[in-house]
Amino acid sequence: MDNQRKFPRIEFRQSISIAVGTDDSESKAEIENLTVEGVAFTSELMLEAGSTIFVMFPGSDELNQNEVMSEVIRCQPMDGDAVSRFKVVAHFIEIDDGYLMDALKLVHRGKDGSLFDQMGGAPVLDAVHKSLYGKMFAHPWLKGMFKNSRQDAIVTILNQFMEHVMGGGKTYEGKAPLAAHKHLYITPQISALRRDLLAECLAEAGLADELKEKWLRIDQAFEQSIVKADPKQCSTRFEGDEILIVPKP
Repeated sequence: MDNQRKFPRIEFRQSISIAVGTDDSESKAEIENLTVEGVAFTSELMLEAGSTIFVMFPGSDELNQNEVMSEVIRCQPMDGDAVSRFKVVAHFIEIDDGYLMDALKLVHRGKDGSLFDQMGGAPVLDAVHKSLYGKMFAHPWLKGMFKNSRQDAIVTILNQFMEHVMGGGKTYEGKAPLAAHKHLYITPQISALRRDLLAECLAEAGLADELKEKWLRIDQAFEQSIVKADPKQCSTRFEGDEILIVPKP
C-alpha cells in the first residue's frame, strides 16, 4: 500500500465511529494516522480484510463531518493489549470533495513548511493559473467551456482553492469542484487536454519535477468530481442556468 500512496501520510489523532456493512450500529475507534486515500485506527472490532466499513468523522476544525465508504486492508491485534484492541488499516473507496479538500490541506501543511510554500507561494500559483487559463481561453475547443465567465475571476478562485489544498494559511470558502462544474459536460478528453496544458505551464514556471508531479496529483484527485461520461450527468447550478456541452470543432 505504501508504494501506491499518492499523498503523504501524517500522524493524526481523532475519535471516529465505524459501521460495518449495512449494520446500523456504530463502534468507536481512534485514528492513529491518515492520508488522502485511507486511514489507520484502533478499535475493539475485529474486522475481516476485504470487508466494507463506513468511517464516520464527527466534525472538527480540521476535518468536517463526513462519512466515507472504505475497505479493510488488514486488521491485527495490538501487541500487549489486555482489552483486545485491534489496529486496522482501511482504504477509502468513495471520497467526496469535502473530504478531499480537508485531507489535502492537512497532509500538505508539513512540519517543515507547507507544499504551498515549497511551490513558491502565491506568486507562483498566480503565474501558473494566468498562463493556464490564457491557453484555455485561446484554445479552439476549450474556450467554449467559459461562456459568460471572466478569466481573471477564475484565476482568483483557483489561486485560493489551490492554496487551501496545498496547506497554505488561507481557507477556501468557495464552491467545491463538483458544485462549481455540475453544469459543464467535461469529457475525459477535455480533462486530458487541460492536464496537458497545466503540465506545460508548470514546466514553464521552472518547478522541479517532484513539485510538478505533486501539483498534477492534486489536480487529478478532483477529476472524479468533474469528469462526466454522459451529458445526462450534468445539472444546472441555479434557476435559469445553462448546461454547457461544447462539441469538438
